Amino acid sequence: MKDLGAYALKNGIDIYFETGQETPVTLLRAIEDIGTGNLYVNCDLANLVLYGKANPLDGVKVLAKYIRSFHAKDGLYPTDPYKLGKEVLIPNGEVKFPEIITFLKSIHFKGNMTLECELSGTNSNYISKTKKYLETLISA
Repeated sequence: MKDLGAYALKNGIDIYFETGQETPVTLLRAIEDIGTGNLYVNCDLANLVLYGKANPLDGVKVLAKYIRSFHAKDGLYPTDPYKLGKEVLIPNGEVKFPEIITFLKSIHFKGNMTLECELSGTNSNYISKTKKYLETLISA
């Protein structure tokens, strides 16, 4: 990874890791051990829940200085040790968006948040309604 990070840096490329299969502390350690200065995080809030790796707010606090973007998605923790948790529509899961947004405001986060929904059958009404919900939290 150090070679890849150095190659990317030499070519003006940033690398974004997405949260999910490792704990936030493990990801933090990897970024700092690689140490090339061009490694960042795309924080998929629901992945932290779906993989059972962290409370999203705690994960965001651990990774805050490296987070450059978010996937806004919601989910439930796994209850079967052989399966991921279940994705659910925002705000019906374990991701506490009001608390996340409040923290992001406190650190003056300026990155982007992409609404991600992998649930089949979800319609554009959900996207519009959720976008409005998130914008309301952001502007509050």
